[in-house]
Amino acid sequence: MLDRLTDWVLDHDGDIYGQDERERYRWYEGIALAASAQWILVPWTLAALIWFADRDAAILLAIVAGAFYLTMIPATVHVSRKRVETRLVRWTRKRIVLSVLTLPAAPVFVLGCVYAFGNPDAVDLSATLIGGVIGAGAGVAILTARTRARRRQLAAEAGAEQD
Repeated sequence: MLDRLTDWVLDHDGDIYGQDERERYRWYEGIALAASAQWILVPWTLAALIWFADRDAAILLAIVAGAFYLTMIPATVHVSRKRVETRLVRWTRKRIVLSVLTLPAAPVFVLGCVYAFGNPDAVDLSATLIGGVIGAGAGVAILTARTRARRRQLAAEAGAEQD
């Protein structure tokens, strides 16, 4: 079903993305560029707006955030099914820059939600911040361990192929 939806969206037999493969490829590049910009701008826009929101508006912003992130799941599933490696193998300068630009928006948004829903005193925000730092640290530790394990696995596979 996901493959049929992907084929329908990509409009292989239509003219939405041009008349030939060159035009389609350029449209797909443009769409990737737009998505990359949206992955940075939308979370930061939500993270900024949440600080001005009351409880009702915060719920709406949280729904938008959920919809934004949930729509990324089919893309990841699709490329995984097409045998594209989706696991992080190594950190490059570009990956670090993009991570620094995108990842902090989520905790800023969560802190804004705490502010909108709770009593915005220092205790609530500091507890949320401490929990977020602990969770982020655990996530980085797990990601680092998995990345190192994956590198060892790839090196072992490469060594086995050379033998």
